[in-house]
Amino acid sequence: MRTLLGDGDGHFAPAPFEVVESVARVRAVAAADVDGDDRVDLAVGHDRSWSLFLGAEGGGWDAEPVGSFDLPGTGHVLRFVDPNLDGRPDLLSIGGDDSDWDDDDVGLSLFLQRGGPWQDLGFGLAGDDGLPFLFPQGALQPSTPFGLVLRDGAPGAAAWFIFGLSELSLPFKGGVLVPNPLLVLPAPPISGQGVSSLAATWPSGVPSGIQLWVQCWIADASGPAGFTASNAVMGTTP
Repeated sequence: MRTLLGDGDGHFAPAPFEVVESVARVRAVAAADVDGDDRVDLAVGHDRSWSLFLGAEGGGWDAEPVGSFDLPGTGHVLRFVDPNLDGRPDLLSIGGDDSDWDDDDVGLSLFLQRGGPWQDLGFGLAGDDGLPFLFPQGALQPSTPFGLVLRDGAPGAAAWFIFGLSELSLPFKGGVLVPNPLLVLPAPPISGQGVSSLAATWPSGVPSGIQLWVQCWIADASGPAGFTASNAVMGTTP
């Protein structure tokens, strides 16, 4: 892959840095500063995998990828996005199992960067609609967006977000109640697609190192004791 630099007047010339060599067929590329060093890094999609090339000093990219990662299908389109609003670029792959990209067999794969403020602790409790999943959003920085997205909940069921500043992790309704309850907040109605979400702004003045534990419990007759529960998540303020 060769990079052409624009001169701002509609003309392009080969860049004066190393060409990125790929041992696999290139399907798509995407660029972003994924490691925060003010250099643009390059994701390259292949058949059932993608590679990450880190930006090099002076422009361009390292000759060898820092890592290669499996894809469930061919990565026809790559995009860097930030769905969890933690300020760290994550990679979205759009593709399918067929190299011809049949429109009836297209899937999405999302690769989240590790090391952000949130940890997934598990301990979900499944019902007939599957295992509810709680997806936290936000960098936990003062006056920045903060959100919780619940997926695969029982449509139309009542649900509650349980917030705590410490861990309880005791048996409850056939599952495990992970947060030590400090605030119990009714969740917005769960949609017919099993989704409920909560959006707010993270407050100013929260000290660094504060841990927030969150889990969602749902009144669901298909659960072991009339309830299902999402995974628990823990956020740590930077």
